[in-house]
Amino acid sequence: MFDVNESNNRISFAFESDSNQINRVIEETHIFFHQLVIGTSELSNLNLVLRELLNNAIEHGNKEIHEKKVQCSVEHLGRKRFKIIVQDEGNGFDYEDIDWEIPLDPRQTRNRGFALINTFADQVKFNDKGNQITVFMSLSRETEFEVTRDGDFHIITPAGDLTSAVEKKFRSTLDSLLEEGITHFRFDFQFVEDIDSVSLSVLIVFSKMVTKLEEQALEIVNLNEDLKKLFELTRINRVFNIIEKTK
Repeated sequence: MFDVNESNNRISFAFESDSNQINRVIEETHIFFHQLVIGTSELSNLNLVLRELLNNAIEHGNKEIHEKKVQCSVEHLGRKRFKIIVQDEGNGFDYEDIDWEIPLDPRQTRNRGFALINTFADQVKFNDKGNQITVFMSLSRETEFEVTRDGDFHIITPAGDLTSAVEKKFRSTLDSLLEEGITHFRFDFQFVEDIDSVSLSVLIVFSKMVTKLEEQALEIVNLNEDLKKLFELTRINRVFNIIEKTK
């Protein structure tokens, strides 16, 4: 038994607990996302994480009981960000006790799966029972910035988190837009989970430069709840117009 379902940006599987099926899942995923013009080399980390998740579901979740099913889905969230969900029919486990670190002893053969998953994942979540895991990951670890236009507004969409690692690229992107004489800006933070103090400073300095212009507008859309609180705490919401917008 091996079922495959596809939509525009999502592929899902249901299969019996047979480790031979893992390669088939990887192959079908490869073909599906290659159609989205995502290169084979770029998918290597995704394949690694997916393989570890499926191995864990079969071996530890379903205890290699052939009749028990594994369900899996891989969804393209946009840009190079993905969501993987894997669920088994086992009894679950206490995920609070997971050791996320790579074993120091290179001779140790166990407990590497979750450490590898954690290395490449942006975020990992479990259901209460512990028999379903959801992994968010980005193929590109460095945040890129897409600039598009909607009427008078230029839209800046970061493809990941805003941290000190991308401060120079973030600042350069904004400076270039200002040099072009652009005055209306909309930041789309649908892919941003975290912003550090360095990037907050970039936004504050940028807002001061823009508000000196006679005609100007600063908007932020698709801000998650944690970042909304951060912007309220730092009072950045007094400078940027925070708009609710469906992704």
